[in-house]
Amino acid sequence: MFGLSSKKGKSRALAAAFAGSSSAGCVVVGVNPQGESEVVAASYKALPLSAQSGPPTAAVIAAACGECCAQAADAYARSTQFKALGPVKESYGIIHAPWVSSRFGMVRKNSETPQLLTDAFIRERKNEALQAAGIPKEAVPSLCESLVTHVEIDGYPTLVTAKRSARRFALTALASACDPTIQQGLTDAIVKAFTHVPVLCSDVQVLLTITADHRKKHPDCTIVHMTSAATFIIVVRDGAPAGAEVVPHGVRTLIESLGQEDALTKLRLLAHDSCSKDECAKIQESLAVVEPQLAKGFGEAYSSLSKDRRIPNTLILVAHPDITDWLSSFFERIDFAPFTVTTRPLEPQVLQAGELQNHILWSAPQKEEQTLSEAAAFVNRKAR
Repeated sequence: MFGLSSKKGKSRALAAAFAGSSSAGCVVVGVNPQGESEVVAASYKALPLSAQSGPPTAAVIAAACGECCAQAADAYARSTQFKALGPVKESYGIIHAPWVSSRFGMVRKNSETPQLLTDAFIRERKNEALQAAGIPKEAVPSLCESLVTHVEIDGYPTLVTAKRSARRFALTALASACDPTIQQGLTDAIVKAFTHVPVLCSDVQVLLTITADHRKKHPDCTIVHMTSAATFIIVVRDGAPAGAEVVPHGVRTLIESLGQEDALTKLRLLAHDSCSKDECAKIQESLAVVEPQLAKGFGEAYSSLSKDRRIPNTLILVAHPDITDWLSSFFERIDFAPFTVTTRPLEPQVLQAGELQNHILWSAPQKEEQTLSEAAAFVNRKAR
């Protein structure tokens, strides 16, 4: 197990299950003190994507979560790694759009003399940031997630505030409300499979975590995450998340334009120029029909996100590898320039599959689906 120690307190097993827009999954990850991880068990279920079936309901997704958690837990219990790592004692429940609604709020405090940053001070600023996001104090307990995502001390971002003083302080907080059926269903699935209550997370927190390296290079950027039935957009300015919107179009929209059969294969062939000239032209024609619909959805989201301040040009794209080439071309070709800081086209950068798997060994029999890989990468970074 690539050096995972069996000594008590050294290596441990964590689980992450997710409720996607039209899929569900669960991974069990072994983590060692060196920051290396191994996916030792996984389960994934994709619901049908067709115009006839319509989008899956919350109840259907919740049931799929239960199946995946049970299967992953059973596979882990029968694995050779179970003896070394022991039972799963930490877990995360990840909820994707459209089952989650997230907001960001920011607060700034300046003083003439240095002020000690106590825990009470941080809590007060977090509550103020949530209120700035439109979340009243009495509504906070009902949220599935409320956390600090970014802190600046005297103009510099930091992860540590304990026993420090500052004249200038800025804090950004994230608040997420979840569909109650999904929230309860995912929680119940994890509790039944692993016998403890998980930490619930939005896909926003996952995206901010797995794109951390990109955001260090590009503190001003937009993050676009396309899943089966929805696309999430986060605007990041000066390293801090500043806004989020959901576009009600995803891979399903592309599949419907190409026809259910072999849709992703067609996109992959087109992306790698592996189809004949006539075949490629036919696929392009089909996609061209859906482009105005996608452009309208993204245009409305960018318009909302750029009301007070235009969005950054750099775009970090997180999506299934079979569609990233076409999506990159879409964002470069479509005229979103009126919403950008430079009034120039967006500049896509793809979060590659290899980056998600950095420091992670995948030994589970289950295929490395995109959303499973994102969940594993999230757990790996959290553990590190």
